[in-house]
Amino acid sequence: MATPTQLRDRVSRLAPQDPGGALALARSIPDPWFRSQALAQVVRSVAEHRVSRIAREALAAGAGCGDAYERCAIAAWTVKALVERGHTRAAETALQNALHAAASVDQAGARAEALGHLARAAGDLGPLWVEKAAHALVELGAEDGHWRVQRAIVRCVLLLASEDDEAARRVLSRVSSDSTRRSIRERLEGS
Repeated sequence: MATPTQLRDRVSRLAPQDPGGALALARSIPDPWFRSQALAQVVRSVAEHRVSRIAREALAAGAGCGDAYERCAIAAWTVKALVERGHTRAAETALQNALHAAASVDQAGARAEALGHLARAAGDLGPLWVEKAAHALVELGAEDGHWRVQRAIVRCVLLLASEDDEAARRVLSRVSSDSTRRSIRERLEGS
């Protein structure tokens, strides 16, 4: 019997040639995390008039995940698929909802990882959205100095700097950890 990972990968390979078959297979995946990923893959290949409906289905599948981290982070897959299809407004709405939901992730390291996934997906929407994710990470970093939080801040500010140096400086000025600020500055100067 195929694992959810194998089923998701089959959907990815099948979707470009047979979106209908890929959709049926994606819907059969019992695990909501992998079903959401597979449905996001289908979004990339279906006819234009089906994109929104299947994207909503992917987001709904993700909402059925077992913990707050998964429910937040999984939205990045659908956001990226929507951007690729040119459905920017729907992608922005999904991203905004996921950024808001990140507050429900109790463990700081897990919340930082989820926000990091969303920041990378936000990169496809432009610097304004990356900056929103970065500010959420900086706020989290002020509350919790966990290394995963600090690592996510560094990555997000560097991503933002690649798109909008001024926005990255705004975020950097709010970073509370001296070592994190120093790490970001060193990397920016080295690039």
